[in-house]
Amino acid sequence: MRLIDADELIKRIGKWMPKDPCGKEQTIEEVVATDIAVSVCMEIEETPTAFDKEKVIEELRSEASRWHESGVEFKDENEKGVAAGFRLATHIVEKGGVKHD
Repeated sequence: MRLIDADELIKRIGKWMPKDPCGKEQTIEEVVATDIAVSVCMEIEETPTAFDKEKVIEELRSEASRWHESGVEFKDENEKGVAAGFRLATHIVEKGGVKHD
C-alpha cells in the first residue's frame, strides 16, 4: 500500500473530462469517458485514508512523554534522547513530512 495525494489524483483525472461541453454535443465516447472519470473521482473521495495523522501524532506524543518521564526519574540521558527523537518525529508528521527551509 502507498499513500497518495487524492486531491492531486482527482485533478489529474479531470483532464479526461471535456473542456468545453457548452453548446457542443458530446460523442458517446466522451460521455462514457466523463462518466468513468466522475465515477473514479467519487470512489476516491469515498475511500478511507490509510494514514490517520492525528492518531500517529497522539501516539508519538504519548511515547515521548513516557520516555522523558522515565529518563528524568532515572536521570538517564539516553532515554531523554529517545524522547527528543519522538518529539522530532511528531514535528515531522505534523508538517506532513515536507521539508521547509
